[in-house]
Amino acid sequence: MPLKFVSATPAIRPRLSEVVLDHLTEKILAGTLRPGDELPSETELANAFQVSKPTVRDALRHLSALGLVEIRQGRPSTIGQVSPTTLSQLFRFTVSGAPHKLQDIIAVRRAIECLAAPAAARNITDAEVDELRALLEQWSRSTSDYEQCMALDVSFHRLIATASRNVLLPFLMDALRGLMEEVIRAPFKQKVNPHPDKTYQRHLALGNAIAQRNPELALSLMEEHFDASSMNLAARTQDSGTRATKK
Repeated sequence: MPLKFVSATPAIRPRLSEVVLDHLTEKILAGTLRPGDELPSETELANAFQVSKPTVRDALRHLSALGLVEIRQGRPSTIGQVSPTTLSQLFRFTVSGAPHKLQDIIAVRRAIECLAAPAAARNITDAEVDELRALLEQWSRSTSDYEQCMALDVSFHRLIATASRNVLLPFLMDALRGLMEEVIRAPFKQKVNPHPDKTYQRHLALGNAIAQRNPELALSLMEEHFDASSMNLAARTQDSGTRATKK
């Protein structure tokens, strides 16, 4: 018995700009169009797709918002380099005004970095081990400078994400970078973390586990690191609440 297909509603035709958008996106994903390549003019694209120039312009605006196309006034548009900036802005809008903003950021970082740490221990290169140790050596001389510590902290975790060999992890870390810095800076500014050398020692132990290519220990130490971060955040929140009550 042949199958019958019955639709309760008529199929919705995509907008013409979506057809253009999908076609150009496929070309970018396939590598046919690469960063820096110039696109045909709006007139040429309109003729090729048999649509109007405003339709082409609408598709290009969508790609520009994603950073996939750079629209240049009076010159051909070019294919852009994928950047975490757009995702970073979305993250900021999402957590803006959230009641547990910092806790949410730490929880997402924990999920990402507990995946990255054991993978980095398995896949890190000798050159990356040298870079990791150089970061830690520089950090050992900077524990009293919280801005320098913060920059080294972010670079340390970014390197672990890169060494994991998962291309999405460093991209996510870059998108979260501004929010990461906010979380890392908070205990220093509030003086909730009076012993920054302890933070350094946790990172040193984690870096050594990764350099020794010990995935199990790297995961355990990363989890301990985020346990400590959560405790620092809880202490900061309690301290802020106490000050507000006294006022």
